[in-house]
This record gives sequence, structure tokens and C-alpha cells, in this order.
Amino acid sequence: MMGVEANTKPSEDSGPHQLGGHALPVSIPSKQSVCGKLRIVDETDVSLSADESKSYLREMSEALDAARDGSVPNGSSIAWPAGLSRSIAFGLETITRDQTRVVHACFIVQGSGSLTVEDLLRMPNFDHERLIQLLLAVEEFLKQQVRIAGDLQADSGHSEARRLLTERGNFNEVLRALSTPWEAVGRALAPVLAVSAELRGTTKLSDVFSPEIIRLASRMDVQIGATDLSTLMDSAGGPISASAQRVEGVLQRMSARQRLVVERRLVRSPRKTLEEVGGEIGVTRERVRQIQRNVERRIHNAFGTDLQLAASLLKEEQGPVVPKGYLDRRINEMLAGMSALVGGLIRNSLIGRMDYELIHGYYLDNQAADVVWSLRHLADKSADDVGIVDKETLMAELPSDDWRPFWPAFQHCCRFYELNGFFCLRNTTRARVKAAVMFIGRPATKQEIARISSLEESRIGASLSTIESVVRADKHRWGLREWIDDEYEGIVAEIVQRIDEDGGATTTERLLTELPEKFGVTENSVHTYVQTPKFVVRDGLVSLAHVSALKLRDFDDVISGRDIDGDPYWTFVVEARFFSGYSVTGVPPEFVKALGCKPDQRTSVRVANLPDWWELSLSWPLASATGASVGYLARPLGQLGAKPGQKVRIVIKGEGVVNLALDEETNDRTAAGEADAIVERMIERRRGL
Repeated sequence: MMGVEANTKPSEDSGPHQLGGHALPVSIPSKQSVCGKLRIVDETDVSLSADESKSYLREMSEALDAARDGSVPNGSSIAWPAGLSRSIAFGLETITRDQTRVVHACFIVQGSGSLTVEDLLRMPNFDHERLIQLLLAVEEFLKQQVRIAGDLQADSGHSEARRLLTERGNFNEVLRALSTPWEAVGRALAPVLAVSAELRGTTKLSDVFSPEIIRLASRMDVQIGATDLSTLMDSAGGPISASAQRVEGVLQRMSARQRLVVERRLVRSPRKTLEEVGGEIGVTRERVRQIQRNVERRIHNAFGTDLQLAASLLKEEQGPVVPKGYLDRRINEMLAGMSALVGGLIRNSLIGRMDYELIHGYYLDNQAADVVWSLRHLADKSADDVGIVDKETLMAELPSDDWRPFWPAFQHCCRFYELNGFFCLRNTTRARVKAAVMFIGRPATKQEIARISSLEESRIGASLSTIESVVRADKHRWGLREWIDDEYEGIVAEIVQRIDEDGGATTTERLLTELPEKFGVTENSVHTYVQTPKFVVRDGLVSLAHVSALKLRDFDDVISGRDIDGDPYWTFVVEARFFSGYSVTGVPPEFVKALGCKPDQRTSVRVANLPDWWELSLSWPLASATGASVGYLARPLGQLGAKPGQKVRIVIKGEGVVNLALDEETNDRTAAGEADAIVERMIERRRGL
């Protein structure tokens, strides 16, 4: 083929050219000066070895990274390596597709040195799009050469080996015939030996192989044991060191803005958001995303496959479960001496390639993470009413006994709490109380439970009453429901139970004998409850009282008075304990009935005159020795400004509505004066009758 030889020199036509977003002053040669003279170019087939092709690809890696991303590479990036025949360009469809690109091909033919991106963009009519097309076409050509060379080596080596073994059976000749494949095996084995030396400190070749291989080599006079690994490695060292060098080179070629994105988005933990990074460098979040994709690709290519081998060996060393701190220290030892940026990138890449999942401070491989999920799922299904789960049931879920040594890690990752030897999903007061009861193993008092659970005794009773599976064995002891044949439900409930058992009425003798003996209550307590309005005692028999038989006093005899609007009110003296949640007892049942509360029921009323419209609770238990009660007084009394010792009125203003007010007029009234007022009201009422 006829080519063009030019005695080129810059034309007068020069101007700025855009490169990577920056205007570069360049001198553009004219078409005439490029193609001024002709010379013959041999259009012979170019055949490259795999090593040559890979070497050229490495030189072009930075430009190729940008080309794959569709962006313009850095001007100093190698676009055509030195020594790569320029005549290749004539066989690339990208360059010779139309007549105008012949000029570009003529320019490429000149010389044999390397060409940078800037060199190519100086060519007339050679724009960014054609640059990217050229780079990708050359990349595909070189990769094809790698594949062709590998196939030829394998085919020729193996066929020759088969011939020699068939004709002569000579091992040495076979070994020589397979020199090319063996070299390939050696190149593949080299990183394995290097990573073993770098991660495990292996120094001799014999440390890598099994005793059987070493004995076989000895019979063949191959001195494996005497071979030092350092003599087999190149100056780049192990795979981690080599990766660090390549990444350092990539970072040095990055702009300050790109390195900041690497530090903020790829290394820093926790990493900054796209918006935060964009604010630092003055671009949009989408532009930060584009920059990140670009630098990630370049860094990934710089790592190559070396780190995968290192990650595999490191993961095998660590196992399926490893504490985060331990793995971090191990990796930090390997990265000693590296810059924070390079070390951070390699650390994150190693951990990512190890395919670990970080769960509550532990790195878990896929199988270990599945075990954690399975254990947690089983625990959620089998937990009791306070979240306690059976330890042996959980451990039986492990795939095999080989996983038992990892149990403490699984327990931590599942967030299982151990209380008195029992596993709980949550470290709550109820769980601690029940775990203490189970640890004691029999019905126990609140004092015993408090001692085992390390809780205050005042908190024990409230928790016990809310645990469905824990019941009272007697007045003072609690235990698991399955331990207790006859649950103690309180004196009133036990009286009612025996009335039902005896057909509607039971004897006082049975109650006064059986209840103290079985539940540890006193005869006096039983007698007190029998005398409450809930029961009727007649001729030594105790039965339930009917509501219609309740004897209530006249309403005006129980109220404390009426206000200027004629609304009835009842007063009580404020005590300090009311601000701690205690209720006012001894409220006349006639008063709570007027507010809508029925016997043996609870209700609530609104306080209309306070800003937040607080509600008070009303309770009228017939079996109570203290009568009806009013609760939820703490906040309303606080808003009212009431102090202990003062009197407060509860004024009935309508159905379910009251006012709460300080009783200023009666605060100084004596008990005797109050009694006189009640007598006076009774006299007035009788006069009316």
C-alpha cells in the first residue's frame, strides 16, 4: 500500500483546543504539510505476543478508563504506546471508515514513539469522538492479540507434548516441549506465592507445598526446600504492595477535585453525602456522582486481580466470623507505611472482595449471616410473653457442631441478652423479673426476686402483675403458672371462688380456716373483706350481695356543700403522696355514683376549669375496705398550685364534668365545725319533711 511521508512543520493556523474542560494553546498542522510527500508503508499483518499486548494495554490504561466512561482523557495520558506499529491504524475500521480519516492515519504512521492524547487532538479534524473511537478500537485489537497468543501457545504446547509422550515417553523432552504452557502456569502461580509471602510471611517455597509434593520433587532432584521465595518475585513485591504502587500512580494523575471525591466518598467513614461534597467543590450532586463513577473505575482497574487473591487468602485465614476490630488490626498491619488515602482504598477493596457483611461489630460471610438471620427468626417465633427463648432450641438451629465456637458472636449479632442463664430478646424489667423467678426455680417473694434480678423491690410488684405466665402462689410469693395448681388471686377472688363452688353461699368457717392455711393470709383480713358491701353474711353463710341491696345515704348527707351556683362539691385534704400517683380513698360512693360510676366499675371525668382539660379516674370497688377512690390527681393538682395540707374541692358541673378548686373558705375549718355543718343540714332537711 502506498502511504504518505511528510516533512511536517507547524502551520500558521493555530488556536485553542478544548481538553478535559481546559483550553490548551496548540499548533495545528495543515493537511498539506502532513501529507506532503509519499513513502511506501508495508501493510503486513501485525502479530503481537500476549505479554506485548498486555504491556501496551497497561500503558494506555488511564486513557482507556476515560474512553469507556465517554469522557476525554487527561492530555498527558498515553493514547498510542511507543513501539506499537502505526500501520495497525490502517486496519482499524474506526480510522478508515471514510476518506477524511486517511489524513489522520497518515499522521499516525509518522515516527515510532508514544503519542499522548494531546498529540492526537492536535491533528486536524480529530475531535473527541474520534479519539474515543480510536482508543476503544486499539484496545479491542490488543485484547484480541492476547486471546490469539494464548490459544496458539496452548494448542502448540499440548499437541507437541502428546506427540513426544506417544513416540518417546521421555519426561524431560515433554517438559521442554511444554515450556510455553509451563511459563504460563508460572505466571499464574507467581501471585499466589507473592501473596503467601506478603500475608503469611512465607519465606521458602517448601512452606507453600504439602509434604507429599516436596517428597515427589526430591525424587526428581528439584530443590524446592532450598528455594527462597524472594528470588522468584519481581521488585514490585506482593500483590498488596503492587496494587498500592499502581493506585498511588493513579491518584497522582488525578486532579485535586477528583482526589477530594475519593477521600470524601470512597475512603472516609461515614462518607459525606453527594450534596456535601458538591458544596465543597462547587458542583452539583449529579456532577459529583459522575466524578465518583470515573475515579472508581480507574481505581478498580489499577487494583486488577491481585487484591482478589489477597482477599481470598485473608478470608480463609480469618474464617466465617471475625470481630471487626481484629480484622481491622490485621489489615492495618498489612498496610503499614501506606498513605491514608491509598491504605483506605485498599482496606475497603479488600473487605469488599472478601464479601463479608458487617453485623453489630462482626464481619460474617454469607453462610454465617444466614445463620444469624435464622436464629433471630426462630427466636422471634419461639419467645415467651417477656421475650425469653430457650438456649438449647436456638443452638440446635446451628448447621453443625463446628459452628458452636462462634455462638458468642451469633448471640451478640442477634442481640440476645443473657439474664441469669436465660436468653432474652430484650433487656426489660419484665424479662429480668421472670428470668429471676425461673432461676430460683420455685415460688419466690418479691425480696428474693429483687435480689436475683438486681432491681428495686418497689418495681417488682408492678411487673409481676403484668406477666401473664407468672401468678401468685399465695399472698407473698409468685411463681410460673405451670408450677401452681391453685393460683392465689387475692382474698376477695378466693371468697367468690368458694361461694361458687358451694352453690351460691359458703360458710364463714371454711373461709376463716382454709384461706389463712393455704395462702398465708390472716383471719382478720378474711373477716374484714367478708364485711364489705360485696358480700352478705346471714346465719353463718356468706353470699354475694345484689347491687339493688346496696344501702346508700342521702346525697346531701355526704357532700361537703354547694357553691354559689348550687353545684355540689366534696373536699379532701391534699397529701404529698398524691403527687406521686396515689389516689384519694374514702370518697363517698354516693358522690362517685352521681358522676356516673357504677358499683365494681371504673370511669373517668374531665376537669373543665384547667387549661389542658385533665381527666380524673373514678373507681367504686364494693370489696374495698377504703371505699371509692379518685386517681390521676398529680398533674391537675400541680396546675392548680395546690400544696400538701390544703383543701381542694371536686365540684360536679355536669355529667362526667367537674371543676377542681382550692377550698379557701374551709381551709381553716375544724373537724368539729365540719360536723356541726353536717348536723345543721340534716336539721334543715327534716324541717322540710
